[in-house]
Parts: sequence; structure tokens; C-alpha cells
Amino acid sequence: MNDTLKVKNFIQSVIDNPKPLDEQWCERRQGFVWCSDWEIIEIAKCLMHGPEVYRLDPPPNRLKGNPLWSMEKIVAEAKFLTNRYKNIDDVINKLKEERQRGDTPTP
Repeated sequence: MNDTLKVKNFIQSVIDNPKPLDEQWCERRQGFVWCSDWEIIEIAKCLMHGPEVYRLDPPPNRLKGNPLWSMEKIVAEAKFLTNRYKNIDDVINKLKEERQRGDTPTP
């Protein structure tokens, strides 16, 4: 299986099985929400498409106008993970571990 398909399958697994907000890291402010699952999805999208394409992709409705989300922070996190781990399998495993614990994947 190629790397793009691995990341795509991982993203879909997170979307299909969202963790309840009370079981993951979550920030709420002024009616906006930012949580670990959403961060993981965005990091994985950046990994799948690359930073240049990710920056051009319009955000999903849940993130439009959301001050808790930072596209540049996501890009930096994706770059950190790709520099730290040898291959996409290791990156996905790291994100899975963080998700299992309900932590934010922020380095």
C-alpha cells in the first residue's frame, strides 16, 4: 500500500470513529472547539498532500473562522513528525498512540 493511501485510510478511520470530546484533549473558547481528533486529521491531511497543497485547500466548515486552529501550526507539526520519524508508518503509529491517550499530537 502506498503512503498516500495509508494516510487516507488513517484519516478515514479517525473520521468514522470520533472520540467523545470528554475523552480527548479539547479546547473551547467563545463558541469554538479545537480537539485532538481534529488536529490529527489536519496533520494527516498535510502529510498526505504536502504543505503547499494543504495551505491551498479550503478548511472544512468546522474550522472556518475558528481562532483555535492554525494552518501554520499544523504545517509545522507535520514537518516535525516527518523529520523525527523514518517513514509514514512510524508517523501514523505516533498519531495513533497520541489519539489512544487522548493527547494532543503537538510536539
